[in-house]
Amino acid sequence: MAAALTQAANDKQQLVPMRKNLSPEPERASADAGYFSEAVGTDEKLAEIELPVSLNRQKHSGGS
Repeated sequence: MAAALTQAANDKQQLVPMRKNLSPEPERASADAGYFSEAVGTDEKLAEIELPVSLNRQKHSGGS
């Protein structure tokens, strides 16, 4: 498990840097849809990690 604090508006650019907080490097990891980006899918540093990231996002409603 890894954790980090950020003031970024979304998590898209947080998954690749989060990897440095993991030791030893995991064989598998998971993340919610907020972490998905093209960079996550093409980053060489993440290529060795089995990394299912949800592609389905639910829109937040402004209702009651």
